[in-house]
Amino acid sequence: MKHSIYLSITILLISLNISAQKVALPHDQLAMHLNKGCYFSGEVIWFKLYNLNLDQKKLSNSSEIGFIELINSKNHSIIRQKVRLINGAGFGDIRIPDSLSTSFYNIVFYTNLIKNYGEDYFCQSKIAIINPDQQIEETHENLEVLTPLSTKFNSNIRITTNKKNYKPREEVTVSINKIVPAKNIENYSISISSKEPYIFSNSVWNRGELTHGTPNLEHYPDYTGVVFSGKVANTNEDPIKDIDVLISSPDRKVKLYHGRSNAKGEFNVLLPVEYGKKDMILTTSENCNISLTESYWSNFKSLKKNKNLTLNNKNSEYIKQQFVNYQLARKFKFKKRELQVVPSKKEKGLSFYGKPHQHLKLDNYVELDSLPEYFYELIPSIRLSKKKKSYYMKAAHPIFRTYLQETPTLFVDGVYYDNIEEVAKLNHKLIDFIEVVPEEYYYKQSKFYGIVSIFTRAANFSSLPMLPNATRVTYPICEFPSKFILPTYSNAKLKQNQIPDLRTTLCWKPNVIIPVQSKKTDISFYTGDIEGTYTITVCGVNAKGEFVQAQKEITVKE
Repeated sequence: MKHSIYLSITILLISLNISAQKVALPHDQLAMHLNKGCYFSGEVIWFKLYNLNLDQKKLSNSSEIGFIELINSKNHSIIRQKVRLINGAGFGDIRIPDSLSTSFYNIVFYTNLIKNYGEDYFCQSKIAIINPDQQIEETHENLEVLTPLSTKFNSNIRITTNKKNYKPREEVTVSINKIVPAKNIENYSISISSKEPYIFSNSVWNRGELTHGTPNLEHYPDYTGVVFSGKVANTNEDPIKDIDVLISSPDRKVKLYHGRSNAKGEFNVLLPVEYGKKDMILTTSENCNISLTESYWSNFKSLKKNKNLTLNNKNSEYIKQQFVNYQLARKFKFKKRELQVVPSKKEKGLSFYGKPHQHLKLDNYVELDSLPEYFYELIPSIRLSKKKKSYYMKAAHPIFRTYLQETPTLFVDGVYYDNIEEVAKLNHKLIDFIEVVPEEYYYKQSKFYGIVSIFTRAANFSSLPMLPNATRVTYPICEFPSKFILPTYSNAKLKQNQIPDLRTTLCWKPNVIIPVQSKKTDISFYTGDIEGTYTITVCGVNAKGEFVQAQKEITVKE
């Protein structure tokens, strides 16, 4: 059943002229774990996202991208991020702008699949953000926070610690224990932060509503890739139907993606999931205007509002104390965040056409005078010649030696480039190597009468002018996750360090896995210099496919 559902989704993605229709979508439910519920502007929000398949009772593979947004009280988006979901879970961080005003904000998490059900099924948490430049005494009485959407969670895990009371800069060992033996891997996240008043702490772990029914498929799920969408129009902004859109990127290999506009001028292409921003060139079969369509939710209208709670004097005192600690921490600039190094996934093969018929590295040969001479002397299967002051190119079959009917398809630095005149004038000293496929080649919906790929030493597609039918864009795919930095006080010298440790979040580990054969997993960290009560919160998905939460308190005191 799983494969048939996902196959149907994939087929729908390929069909670009499909209209909205009723389909059997996977029933997913989203949940989100935040490291705490009250922040100051300039701080970092650490989060873990979970996508649970309710039918299969395990983390869902229906979406490889999660969307997370910071929304203000007017339902306007302040920050948007795309987060990579690997086997139904992903994590990241949001740096709060220093300019945000003191108020309560929404953190909203959704996927392309969940968008088909509507924003009532999004996962949302209310957090407080305090601006240090605004006086708390003047603002706290007007602040309001919403009760959580969901407060009851199953818990078949138990948290134990090696002690209950700790001194500053002392090592803590937390154990996450399974209560019931399980046959599946369990996935959790853990945060240890200063104990917050209820109106803040109740927002740390929330989940969306249960999905039901078979909605219209208006938003294509990001299954096995990122849905990249756009619109093709003429100079009058009228949509153009049946326009081919070829997408390629500067690289040392050719990866080609093809889309075709529907009656509304819209096209959809499935791109591989990558971290960071992708440099892409969109080339159309005729000159036209291309506008990209982002996958974020266009306008929040019905974020749920429950009973309002007003801050009281006790909560105000908590904020004041946290404010003092935060100001001191900023003065000493304690490092809590660094960019996570994410190894890139090595793709098999060199280019979409596989092993070429000929790979010619120019440095291995005596230097010639021009690029056409290299083709004439060293690449017999491709003819690059001048006729009536214009260059033309033909590919000859390597065995039959007969020329193919049409002009070969040209790529430069991995980018589709259909101007032979500009390529022929390319400075040969800039070229690293050339690859050729001198025969007919079928790739998805395209047919090539031979392929010629030229790669410069820089491989950044900067040696040729952009064509009038091409558009270059920088498209953000997934944010690089950051790493939470944990200080170590493993010896007396480190413990005697005079720089104060004013962390309010002692530990954040977003990816805690308990293997099938293990009954528990241990996590170690050190306390800081701020005395008080700290809450250990473990959230995640157990082996039964249930959202679970467990909490325990420890005390730090000299």
